[in-house]
Amino acid sequence: MRSATFMIATLIGGSLAGCGPEPAAAPVPTASPPAFTAPISAARPLGDGQDIRTPDLAARVTVENTLASADRYAVKVTVEVLRGTYEFGPGMVRLHQRTGPATTPMTGASVPRVAFTLHVGVVQNWEIPFGRAAGAGSQIQIATPSGVILAWTAR
Repeated sequence: MRSATFMIATLIGGSLAGCGPEPAAAPVPTASPPAFTAPISAARPLGDGQDIRTPDLAARVTVENTLASADRYAVKVTVEVLRGTYEFGPGMVRLHQRTGPATTPMTGASVPRVAFTLHVGVVQNWEIPFGRAAGAGSQIQIATPSGVILAWTAR
Protein backbone atom coordinates (compact mmCIF):
# COMPACT_ATOMS: atom_id res chain seq x y z
CA MET A 1 0.00 0.00 0.00
CA ARG A 2 2.81 2.31 0.93
CA SER A 3 4.57 1.73 -2.41
CA ALA A 4 1.33 2.38 -4.32
CA THR A 5 0.86 5.70 -2.49
CA PHE A 6 4.48 6.61 -3.19
CA MET A 7 4.06 5.75 -6.90
CA ILE A 8 0.91 7.88 -7.21
CA ALA A 9 2.62 10.80 -5.47
CA THR A 10 5.61 10.42 -7.81
CA LEU A 11 3.40 10.43 -10.89
CA ILE A 12 1.49 13.50 -9.74
CA GLY A 13 4.70 15.30 -8.81
CA GLY A 14 6.28 14.40 -12.17
CA SER A 15 3.30 15.65 -14.11
CA LEU A 16 3.46 18.97 -12.26
CA ALA A 17 7.22 19.39 -12.67
CA GLY A 18 8.10 22.43 -14.70
CA CYS A 19 4.77 24.06 -13.98
CA GLY A 20 5.96 27.27 -12.37
CA PRO A 21 3.84 30.12 -11.16
CA GLU A 22 1.27 31.57 -13.51
CA PRO A 23 2.74 33.99 -16.05
CA ALA A 24 2.38 37.69 -15.38
CA ALA A 25 -0.58 39.50 -16.92
CA ALA A 26 -0.10 40.64 -20.50
CA PRO A 27 1.28 44.17 -20.76
CA VAL A 28 -1.04 47.02 -21.60
CA PRO A 29 -0.85 47.74 -25.35
CA THR A 30 1.32 50.72 -26.23
CA ALA A 31 0.52 51.90 -29.69
CA SER A 32 3.52 53.58 -31.27
CA PRO A 33 2.75 56.19 -33.90
CA PRO A 34 4.36 56.30 -37.34
CA ALA A 35 5.80 59.51 -38.76
CA PHE A 36 3.25 62.32 -38.96
CA THR A 37 3.14 64.55 -41.99
CA ALA A 38 2.68 68.20 -42.86
CA PRO A 39 -0.91 69.49 -42.96
CA ILE A 40 -3.14 67.33 -45.14
CA SER A 41 -5.26 69.09 -47.76
CA ALA A 42 -8.11 66.55 -47.43
CA ALA A 43 -8.70 67.26 -43.73
CA ARG A 44 -12.31 66.87 -42.59
CA PRO A 45 -14.16 69.26 -40.28
CA LEU A 46 -14.36 68.38 -36.58
CA GLY A 47 -17.35 66.18 -35.82
CA ASP A 48 -17.08 64.25 -39.10
CA GLY A 49 -16.32 60.55 -38.95
CA GLN A 50 -13.68 58.94 -41.12
CA ASP A 51 -13.56 55.27 -41.98
CA ILE A 52 -10.57 52.96 -41.90
CA ARG A 53 -10.95 50.02 -44.26
CA THR A 54 -8.28 47.36 -44.68
CA PRO A 55 -8.59 43.61 -45.28
CA ASP A 56 -8.31 43.07 -41.51
CA LEU A 57 -10.02 46.14 -40.06
CA ALA A 58 -13.08 48.33 -40.46
CA ALA A 59 -13.45 51.17 -37.99
CA ARG A 60 -14.92 54.66 -37.73
CA VAL A 61 -12.97 57.47 -36.06
CA THR A 62 -14.56 60.78 -35.06
CA VAL A 63 -12.85 63.83 -33.53
CA GLU A 64 -14.72 66.56 -31.66
CA ASN A 65 -13.46 69.77 -30.08
CA THR A 66 -13.81 69.87 -26.27
CA LEU A 67 -11.54 72.76 -25.19
CA ALA A 68 -10.01 75.69 -27.05
CA SER A 69 -8.25 78.33 -24.96
CA ALA A 70 -5.31 80.67 -25.41
CA ASP A 71 -2.84 78.08 -24.13
CA ARG A 72 -4.52 74.65 -24.32
CA TYR A 73 -6.53 72.59 -26.73
CA ALA A 74 -8.36 69.29 -26.22
CA VAL A 75 -10.36 66.90 -28.37
CA LYS A 76 -12.54 63.83 -27.84
CA VAL A 77 -11.62 60.97 -30.14
CA THR A 78 -14.22 58.22 -30.60
CA VAL A 79 -13.29 54.89 -32.20
CA GLU A 80 -15.90 52.32 -33.23
CA VAL A 81 -14.63 48.95 -34.45
CA LEU A 82 -16.85 47.28 -37.06
CA ARG A 83 -14.52 44.41 -38.07
CA GLY A 84 -11.21 43.13 -36.74
CA THR A 85 -9.25 44.69 -33.89
CA TYR A 86 -7.69 48.13 -33.54
CA GLU A 87 -5.03 49.15 -31.02
CA PHE A 88 -5.60 52.83 -30.34
CA GLY A 89 -4.59 55.36 -27.72
CA PRO A 90 -3.52 58.97 -27.16
CA GLY A 91 -0.05 58.28 -28.57
CA MET A 92 -1.59 57.93 -32.04
CA VAL A 93 -2.79 61.56 -32.10
CA ARG A 94 -0.96 64.80 -32.94
CA LEU A 95 -1.90 68.46 -33.09
CA HIS A 96 -0.21 69.69 -36.25
CA GLN A 97 0.14 73.45 -36.66
CA ARG A 98 0.05 74.91 -40.17
CA THR A 99 3.68 75.91 -39.67
CA GLY A 100 5.97 74.14 -37.29
CA PRO A 101 6.24 70.67 -35.84
CA ALA A 102 3.44 68.46 -34.59
CA THR A 103 2.61 68.57 -30.88
CA THR A 104 2.22 65.35 -28.94
CA PRO A 105 -0.71 65.07 -26.55
CA MET A 106 -0.40 65.31 -22.79
CA THR A 107 -0.90 61.54 -22.46
CA GLY A 108 -0.65 61.66 -18.66
CA ALA A 109 -3.69 63.95 -18.67
CA SER A 110 -5.65 61.98 -21.28
CA VAL A 111 -8.70 60.02 -20.15
CA PRO A 112 -8.08 57.13 -20.40
CA ARG A 113 -4.30 57.53 -20.45
CA VAL A 114 -3.39 54.30 -22.24
CA ALA A 115 -4.00 52.47 -25.49
CA PHE A 116 -6.52 49.64 -25.70
CA THR A 117 -6.98 46.83 -28.16
CA LEU A 118 -10.53 47.38 -29.36
CA HIS A 119 -12.58 44.48 -30.73
CA VAL A 120 -15.66 44.25 -32.95
CA GLY A 121 -18.64 46.15 -31.58
CA VAL A 122 -16.59 48.23 -29.14
CA VAL A 123 -16.93 52.02 -29.06
CA GLN A 124 -14.30 53.83 -26.98
CA ASN A 125 -13.74 57.55 -26.32
CA TRP A 126 -10.54 59.33 -25.32
CA GLU A 127 -10.33 62.90 -24.02
CA ILE A 128 -6.96 64.10 -25.32
CA PRO A 129 -5.47 67.46 -24.21
CA PHE A 130 -2.54 69.31 -25.75
CA GLY A 131 -0.35 71.76 -23.84
CA ARG A 132 -0.70 74.48 -26.47
CA ALA A 133 -3.41 76.27 -28.40
CA ALA A 134 -4.51 75.23 -31.87
CA GLY A 135 -3.57 78.02 -34.27
CA ALA A 136 -5.28 78.94 -37.53
CA GLY A 137 -5.00 76.11 -40.06
CA SER A 138 -3.98 73.50 -37.48
CA GLN A 139 -5.10 69.88 -37.72
CA ILE A 140 -5.69 66.92 -35.49
CA GLN A 141 -3.91 63.99 -37.14
CA ILE A 142 -4.42 60.34 -36.25
CA ALA A 143 -2.27 57.47 -37.48
CA THR A 144 -4.08 54.31 -38.57
CA PRO A 145 -2.56 50.84 -38.10
CA SER A 146 -1.61 50.78 -41.78
CA GLY A 147 0.27 54.09 -41.46
CA VAL A 148 -2.32 56.26 -43.18
CA ILE A 149 -2.82 59.64 -41.49
CA LEU A 150 -6.40 60.84 -41.00
CA ALA A 151 -6.82 64.58 -40.43
CA TRP A 152 -9.46 66.98 -39.08
CA THR A 153 -9.25 70.77 -39.24
CA ALA A 154 -8.89 71.99 -35.66
CA ARG A 155 -9.35 75.70 -36.43
